[in-house]
Amino acid sequence: MKNSIEMKNIRGGHPVAVVVGIIIAVYLAAMTYLVVDAS
Repeated sequence: MKNSIEMKNIRGGHPVAVVVGIIIAVYLAAMTYLVVDAS
């Protein structure tokens, strides 16, 4: 039941999905910065 409810919330634009997306974007930006800084 919990999994079903969570899936519905994510499909409806659940804030957690937005937060995860931001974290991924920040992580990729940080990795790119480290690679450029290293070279």
